[in-house]
Amino acid sequence: MTQPRDPKCTCQWSPVRGRIWCQNCRTSGTTAKLADSDTLRQQYAEALAGHAGSKAFLAEGSEWEHARSVWYAHADAVLAVRDTELRHLRIAQAGHDLALQAACRKTDEQRERADKAVAERDAAQGDRDGWRERAIGYRLATERVRALHSRWEYDANCCSVCVDCYGTPLPYPCPTTRALDQHGQTPV
Repeated sequence: MTQPRDPKCTCQWSPVRGRIWCQNCRTSGTTAKLADSDTLRQQYAEALAGHAGSKAFLAEGSEWEHARSVWYAHADAVLAVRDTELRHLRIAQAGHDLALQAACRKTDEQRERADKAVAERDAAQGDRDGWRERAIGYRLATERVRALHSRWEYDANCCSVCVDCYGTPLPYPCPTTRALDQHGQTPV
């Protein structure tokens, strides 16, 4: 692998994604490649020959050209397989990236729906608590009205509060008590 041109470069090479650019190269616009195709071919041929014990790349002279060309042919075959596999891996990676993005979107949508449901539940609970407090207040007010419209102590058949237009006490249960009874407000 050849060294990058910029000494500050910390780019890495991923067999799936290719070059992973460092921040320095991204901001400076450096286009230095880690290894071009000829350099890669040379490295593969030397590695294959070295592994097989061949001295084709160690010796100088034109008599080794045929041996080198054989190792270059092997390197070309390996690079072709590698390139095909990298294409498949990149396609698979793109599919996985799309699936991951879709899953993230779905998770975000579910989180938003859950947050909305929690907010609606809290609002409904607040409304329910408000209605409960109002109902208790109405119940207490009804009880106070009933306490006022009780039987008169001097005449048990008359209301202690209600009188007609002539000042005569009305018979118990008075119209107020009957109205409360009609709306389901039975005495406690």
